[in-house]
Amino acid sequence: MTELDYTEGSFDAAHKGEYAEQVHGHTWFVRIFWPASPPKDARFMNARLKQYLEAAFDHRMLDDVIDDPTNIGVARAVWQLMGDDLQRIQVWRGGNCPCGALIER
Repeated sequence: MTELDYTEGSFDAAHKGEYAEQVHGHTWFVRIFWPASPPKDARFMNARLKQYLEAAFDHRMLDDVIDDPTNIGVARAVWQLMGDDLQRIQVWRGGNCPCGALIER
């Protein structure tokens, strides 16, 4: 059995992407998971996640800051920022077409 701890954050950003006809925005949600043992301080992990989300993505045009402005592209970019601490990451957004992505180690 794999035991994981998690925290989550969110940011607001716009993108056009490959399939959209025009620029539009979403609230993007990011949930990160890390091994429960050895324990890590969830407050520290949450603060770190929020810092990265705000600095890299919040109120930005995702097409300008990452190569793939999709759920999976955001997940890859956040994983790269957070480093090897992660075991799993989920990224999703609501709106007219709610969808998400999951990456696991």
